[in-house]
Amino acid sequence: MGTKRKRVIMQAGSLLNPIFRYILKMNFVANPTDIHGTRLLRHLQYQTMNMNKKLHQPNFESTYRESVECISSKWEIKFVNGWERTFYMKYADMSTLHQTIRQYNHFIEGQRALQGEDDEPDDTLLQY
Repeated sequence: MGTKRKRVIMQAGSLLNPIFRYILKMNFVANPTDIHGTRLLRHLQYQTMNMNKKLHQPNFESTYRESVECISSKWEIKFVNGWERTFYMKYADMSTLHQTIRQYNHFIEGQRALQGEDDEPDDTLLQY
């Protein structure tokens, strides 16, 4: 005789921690002669555009353009609290970029928690 299996109920919304959570604006400037940088920028743009829209900031915007004026491709970011950061992509790697963005996210989350802002996504119940 088998035993009845209990369903596991999990609240999943508050566990989400998207990497582009506190970013308001992204500018991708690709230099076609910088193959490595252009490939990274396209991958980042793909990640950004395929993310669930409710995980972005409400007024999030992103632009992509190609220019040979810059020696290297660059990624310009503007955060919710007004901070700005520019990454030059010629010698960048994805793990360092993600680690840096996560560090900025932790700083901004700490600031917003001290100000009393609730940024945690609403929980949705998942049953397994």
